[in-house]
Amino acid sequence: MTFMQKGRLFAVLILTAAVLTGVFFIVQRKANTVTLFFQSKADGSLVAEKRYLFKTQNKHEAELLVDELLLGPMDRALLHFTDSDVQPNSCFVRSGCLYLDLPARVLVSKEKTADFKTLHTALQKTISENVNEIDTVYLFVDGVPAYQDK
Repeated sequence: MTFMQKGRLFAVLILTAAVLTGVFFIVQRKANTVTLFFQSKADGSLVAEKRYLFKTQNKHEAELLVDELLLGPMDRALLHFTDSDVQPNSCFVRSGCLYLDLPARVLVSKEKTADFKTLHTALQKTISENVNEIDTVYLFVDGVPAYQDK
C-alpha cells in the first residue's frame, strides 16, 4: 500500500467516524429514556420497564406515553393494559392535565390483561414519573369518568 492510499484510507475512516458520531448525537437529542409501568402476571405488582421514546412535533410527551402503554410490555411476564387493537377515543393535554378517553371494550378484554384499577394506577404512575408538567390524569370510558371524587 502506497503512502497516498494510506492517506485516503485514513481520511475515509475519519470521515466515517465523524458521520457516525453526528448521527449518534442527533438520535440522542430526539429520544428520551422513559419508564413505563405494567402489572406483573406472577404477583400483580407494578413493574417498571425502560424504553426510548422519540419526540414528535405534533404530540405531547404524555400522549406518546399513552401510545406506548397501549402497545403493551416487551416482557412476556407482564400484562397488557388492554387488547392490542384498542385505540383511545381521545387523548390530549390541557392546562397541566391529561385527559384519556378509552372505549368500553377496555373493560371486557379478549386477552388476559391488567385489571382496570391497576391500569389506572399504572397510567398515573407512568405519567407522574416521566412528565413533570402533568398534575392530574383524568380517565374516561366512553366519555364517562372512570373515577369520581365522592
